[in-house]
Amino acid sequence: MVAGRARRRPLTRRRRAPHRDHPPPDCAPHVPDRIARLAGVSAPLQLIPFRILRFLLKPERRHLVRSIVHPIPDPGAPQFGVHATRRFDGQVEVGPGIALAFAREAYNATTVHLREVAEMLRYRGFWNMVVKKPRVAFAEARRASSLPAMVRDLQRILPELTTEDLVREPAADGVLAQLRSHFFDLLILDLDLSGGSAAPLLAQLCDQWADLPVLLLTGGVKDGRLPPAPPKSSVLPKPFQINQLHSRIQELLGR
Repeated sequence: MVAGRARRRPLTRRRRAPHRDHPPPDCAPHVPDRIARLAGVSAPLQLIPFRILRFLLKPERRHLVRSIVHPIPDPGAPQFGVHATRRFDGQVEVGPGIALAFAREAYNATTVHLREVAEMLRYRGFWNMVVKKPRVAFAEARRASSLPAMVRDLQRILPELTTEDLVREPAADGVLAQLRSHFFDLLILDLDLSGGSAAPLLAQLCDQWADLPVLLLTGGVKDGRLPPAPPKSSVLPKPFQINQLHSRIQELLGR
């Protein structure tokens, strides 16, 4: 999980109101339904976890895409399907973008939490999604489980594309792209980022954003074994309670 509170332009400094008028943000995108129930909200909704599935074109093949290329989307499920998009930094992003995950904190296809999978399968909304759009569901599962299958679908809009033209985008790259285009008060970084990309991300933070407060979430890694972190950082072991998260956020924001 990577989370933060951002603004697109630096704001003029002004005297802040007391903390009671500005409570700290909740950064729990993987458990919003559980947080709602803890807060006494009785909504018949449940989160279905998806993970990022994103590839980049190799530099020598970026000329294949000048802007955005995608087929006509299904009006009932416009967020699904293949696409190729040239980003502001010149890189070309390719892929379905998302894939069904088997755990709420899954950053790859091999992370499975049986209890959360059972919870998802018992949820009527999951089956409504599958039954209403069976072809979309099957196509997404096929692309998520097989790179050649995804490339075959992409070849309908980019005939010259091959599997050798694609590389996986490290999770850290997406975080850095957001940091370059926004101003953040706080960054919450899960050290279980896919591909072991947390360590190089921390190195970039130390080099370019040393003054940015960072809250590191870690699953049982001892403090002495952590990679070098920015000066304004704090470690919160998982699992943790919401009040612990609020307390660390308050400390880092100086409230």
